[in-house]
Amino acid sequence: MKQSEYEFHNCLYDVHTMGFLKSIQEGIPEFNNYKGLLPKKKLFTWIVIMFDLNSPMRKTITNYYDRKKMCAEIAQWEKKSNGEFDDEVTDMLLGKDERVNVLIVAYLTQFSMPEYLQLIAYLNMSYDITRDVMKGKYDQNTAKTLDYITDRVRLLTNVVFGSGQVDEIMAARKALYETAEKERIKLNPENIVKIIQEEGGLPDDFSPYGKKYNPSKIKFISDEGKK
Repeated sequence: MKQSEYEFHNCLYDVHTMGFLKSIQEGIPEFNNYKGLLPKKKLFTWIVIMFDLNSPMRKTITNYYDRKKMCAEIAQWEKKSNGEFDDEVTDMLLGKDERVNVLIVAYLTQFSMPEYLQLIAYLNMSYDITRDVMKGKYDQNTAKTLDYITDRVRLLTNVVFGSGQVDEIMAARKALYETAEKERIKLNPENIVKIIQEEGGLPDDFSPYGKKYNPSKIKFISDEGKK
């Protein structure tokens, strides 16, 4: 099975282009910082065709692990004489390679998926409710609310990974939640104030508009005509 049999030009990065490797490394810092032993070209190709929201593989092969295997074959990972993938590749496919999991999450977050933002919101709610429970603040509805939030987190995780009804293994979920936790902290007003107090300002990567971005001062519409 060859890459040329499929069209990936609608993906965020087209794996068929000559500058694919350079482009994805320049566009996503985590890819540029990858220090694992797996060949970058094959690994990055596999991630794109497997997880890109516009990948034909994601749309046509609904079973999560069937799609992982098919994409590995398209990316031309070597197999042993018995037809099995090398151990390192198998670990990657099973989600046991933490460095690869970081890359997967970094790629998925490029799409600003509403489901990902919902996931952050539900994790934030779970954190707040759990904190209240630890302080003894709960009622008869608390357990039911937590159960609902947990179900939503599980569902949204599956949507983000494109895994349908197949639950991702814990290692890959861990990488996703570590990234989501950073985003959750950004959305928490109390933590924003704390960061400003301790660091003297917000980190450079806090604003999506860059370090030099300064919003205009708020003004009333009626003030626009005044000099």
